[in-house]
Amino acid sequence: MREKAYWFVCQVLNLFEIIISYRKDHVVPDDVFATWVSWFHELGTSKRFERFWIDEELWSHYKGELQQILNLATGLARKREEDFASVESSYDDELKAFHDQVATIMKDPSIKEHFDKRRATQHVGAPQ
Repeated sequence: MREKAYWFVCQVLNLFEIIISYRKDHVVPDDVFATWVSWFHELGTSKRFERFWIDEELWSHYKGELQQILNLATGLARKREEDFASVESSYDDELKAFHDQVATIMKDPSIKEHFDKRRATQHVGAPQ
């Protein structure tokens, strides 16, 4: 099972790298790319991801922007307090900070703008 998980993570990371390249080449619209940023966060902060990213050195196979983004996410996961899940605003605040920092990494303010607009019109975690 661990090997299957490893290869699945590699496939997801490959897709992430492709979408980043497409965004930089203006192939992918702002709003589409902005929705992927939350998925970068989900994977990068997941419980076992760091085992693959750091321990298996997957980071070394990917371009700089993806490395920076996922290093940011794994760093956020490490900083979480024990009560992270029980504090209602923790996740939303972390997700906003993540989007803001990814916008800086990508030199793409549309990421922050899209997140702020979405956050203003709905609760981030709520289905539409």
